[in-house]
Amino acid sequence: MNMKPLPHSVHTVIVGLGQTGFSCLRFLRKQEPAISIAMMDTRESPPQLSACLTQYPDVPVYLKGLVPALLLSAKRIIVSPGISLASDVWKQCQANNIPIIGDIELFVQYAKAKIIGITGSNGKGTVTTLLTEMAMAAGQQALACGNIGYAALDALLEVSQPDWYVMELSSFQLLSTCSLQTHSAVVLNISPDHLDYHETMEHYCRSKQRIYQDCLHPVINRDDPFSYQNYPFKTKPRSYGLSPAPTAADYGLIKKGNDYWLAQGDKALIPVSQLKVIGKHNWQNALASIAIAKAMDLPDAAIIKVLSSFTGLPHRCQWVAEHKGVKWYNDSKGTNIGATEVAISAVGDTQSQGRLLLIMGGQGKGADFRLLSPLINQYVHAIYVYGEDADKIIEALHPDTEITHVADLAEAVSCASIAAQSGDSVLLSPACASYDMFSGFAHRGDCFVKLVKDLVHE
Repeated sequence: MNMKPLPHSVHTVIVGLGQTGFSCLRFLRKQEPAISIAMMDTRESPPQLSACLTQYPDVPVYLKGLVPALLLSAKRIIVSPGISLASDVWKQCQANNIPIIGDIELFVQYAKAKIIGITGSNGKGTVTTLLTEMAMAAGQQALACGNIGYAALDALLEVSQPDWYVMELSSFQLLSTCSLQTHSAVVLNISPDHLDYHETMEHYCRSKQRIYQDCLHPVINRDDPFSYQNYPFKTKPRSYGLSPAPTAADYGLIKKGNDYWLAQGDKALIPVSQLKVIGKHNWQNALASIAIAKAMDLPDAAIIKVLSSFTGLPHRCQWVAEHKGVKWYNDSKGTNIGATEVAISAVGDTQSQGRLLLIMGGQGKGADFRLLSPLINQYVHAIYVYGEDADKIIEALHPDTEITHVADLAEAVSCASIAAQSGDSVLLSPACASYDMFSGFAHRGDCFVKLVKDLVHE
């Protein structure tokens, strides 16, 4: 369904009329007002359609499919994250040397401040937030953007130039970015995710490693060799991990008395007992943040102040309530196997007694749920599953523990509340995307929190 007659040619085609695509349109209308733009989306009713038609009635919009003739006439194509470029029309565009970029590539062409890049399967939002707060605590202006905070291009339009752009970047965004230059960057970890798009772990890993392509101070997780192996670094990376640092330029754990400390080399910075977030994964997130903060020349006082006060982000192993001796945790951001492994370990390690009940389900994105078996066997007493890929989860994990198939999240909470005893913990960590029943992980997490709060009030 074409909203406008097909023009003979157009300078820029923006594919995808969601938040990212609409931010590209807003940006180009202000920065390049003379160029012709068309919008395109394979959906019939994309999220920002109404706003686009109202605010930019002169921009033609094409829905329910791609328009090859228009794409092949363009001087530039901007694609939203996650759009597959495997079809023949994209190959034709590439053969015709038509640039196909994403919003981050457009961002870096205009950005003037230094860029910090954060990617990985899990922990990106936490590390991005920590670094932004550390810079601010040091009296510098920092802006979190990309997949957290401001959309990247909105950050350029709506905020005066900061000292730092701290960017959370996805594999999709990195695939469509070719000229990113970072002051410091990290791939936090690699675990199976988005394999419905990337098809192989090798391709997924390579897309993440693109964040290192022009990085002055690369940082690597030495506990996760897959995240950096075989990458041709231009400068020697700093490393972090849950072991003593191999050199004075690296970061790790050291033992002092009865406590472990986060440290640079053998210099102790802060005991892990001072952190307000649970789990060894959060020790790793803190170490990654310290390594990059030191590359930014931020003072120890600012780093330690933020680490000692940070309580975590919503939907990431978030403590919700304790009711009748049962603790409830919201890890709705656990949208892949690796994130759920981390959440199970974090909550399981806090259980001196009592049992762990797990709520899972949604869209599995091609994940192999059997990878969860060791931790399920170690920590989990029962699982409640719902959603599009519930049967796949049951097939993969039914030998490991008791599994109950429920209709939805509300029934999962109800069943868990009946089964849970004082001393138990109930964890929502779906290992799946949420779009079969919710608008996103935040919507799912908010619904879970409300269901638990209602249970407490009853």
